[in-house]
Amino acid sequence: MTRGGQVLTVTVYELWVFCPGCKAWETLLFSRRGRLLPTLRFNQDKEGRVRHDCGTGQPCRLYK
Repeated sequence: MTRGGQVLTVTVYELWVFCPGCKAWETLLFSRRGRLLPTLRFNQDKEGRVRHDCGTGQPCRLYK
């Protein structure tokens, strides 16, 4: 990515996410600081847990 002629390096991590409620598997991107990059069906709470919008109360499991 460039901005004003400078090259910006963005570090992201790709993790597998498994929802124990509906058994969905998804590959999601996280920033260097561990924050979930925007997605439609998953969100991250204040404690850092990832949750799927299927209605289950359980947080998702993350895998490398």
